[in-house]
Amino acid sequence: MANPDQTLLGASLNVPTTQNKTTSHGNTFEQRLVDNGIFFNAYLGSTDPANMVEIKSIITSERPELCVPKFTDDDFVYYLIQDQSACNEATVLSTSFPLIVGKANIPNVRNAPLKRMLDLIKGVAPPQPDLFDGVRPETIAKSVLRQLGGYAQPSTINHHPAMSNFFVECTGPDGTMRVGMRQLSHDLASGARAMLEFRRFISADNAVDGHAYSFGATYLGGQGILTLFSCHPVSTGNTEQSMQYHVALVASYHLHLDRETFVKGVSAFRNLREFAQRVRERIRDAANLKASSAP
Repeated sequence: MANPDQTLLGASLNVPTTQNKTTSHGNTFEQRLVDNGIFFNAYLGSTDPANMVEIKSIITSERPELCVPKFTDDDFVYYLIQDQSACNEATVLSTSFPLIVGKANIPNVRNAPLKRMLDLIKGVAPPQPDLFDGVRPETIAKSVLRQLGGYAQPSTINHHPAMSNFFVECTGPDGTMRVGMRQLSHDLASGARAMLEFRRFISADNAVDGHAYSFGATYLGGQGILTLFSCHPVSTGNTEQSMQYHVALVASYHLHLDRETFVKGVSAFRNLREFAQRVRERIRDAANLKASSAP
């Protein structure tokens, strides 16, 4: 668990510096992920979570807002024009990507570094997702916030969402899927570890159950490739590296292909995002209940 002296909200925080730290664009970043037990494909040893069947079933649910007449062929063409004319990542994030996200009443922040998240990989810059979701910090019991510190509130800005477990990394038309995957793997593993600390707070005996509680997506703007992932902790029994974090592919969609594929992919994204919201709210409620029953 977090050291309360370092992560107590309102106290003087020992926030890690990013100076001279490896970023996801560096050649050594991917190897550092692997060396620290973050596996993001089958070749590296990643496994599927125990709830993968449930996850894949949930993402297939139909979204009324994407059915005709609410979402038409003209709407799809508008998305295509926005995405294919985007010249860089910033344009993707401001034009075509919001059409994928849609309207949702989910606490979120864009492009904020998670500096309070205790280092998962030493010497690596903290995660800075293009988007991350969480719960409002005031909905978490103060005793839980104090005990879990940076795992509960990863941002240095106190009103930013807490309990982050859904992340998005976008790249522009000249970006690479590999960089986005590295970034998201770091995000997801950090989120999975945070959810693990909450579950340990609730019950140490059942914290590692093989299920994924951290989710996210990469989006390759200009090419329209949307890919969904999960991440779950795996106990190794090794004292030097007691926990691994396995990132698993959930689904991938080429949104430019046709309206039907766009609807299928965007529906999956929104459904996964809402599932992540239900997961963290359920864990938050259980943590609050545990805190309220403490002597």
